[in-house]
Amino acid sequence: WLALSAVLFFRVAFSLSLGPLPYIICAEIFPGRYRAAGVSLCWGINWISNFVVSLTFLPLLRVLSESGTFFAYAAVCVLAIAFVKLRVPELAGRSLDEEAAEAGEEAPA
Repeated sequence: WLALSAVLFFRVAFSLSLGPLPYIICAEIFPGRYRAAGVSLCWGINWISNFVVSLTFLPLLRVLSESGTFFAYAAVCVLAIAFVKLRVPELAGRSLDEEAAEAGEEAPA
């Protein structure tokens, strides 16, 4: 039961933290005329990243042990959180048009 509870806890925690970010950010960061291509590129990279995690998991287990492997993946998650915090603009209460105008860019279509 401990393993099942841990997996369930991970799934809930991920769903409340980094899990939905790709869906939200991709829909908001691209201007209208580039949105389809940009979102497609982001999702392609997302699936490639998932594939890389799947490919590296077992070799990392052999090299780093179980705890080392999960600490390595946790470090990547911490870096992702820092990146989002530092580099992704907060749009709460503002439209994408207002953000583009503030940045001196063309408003999305």
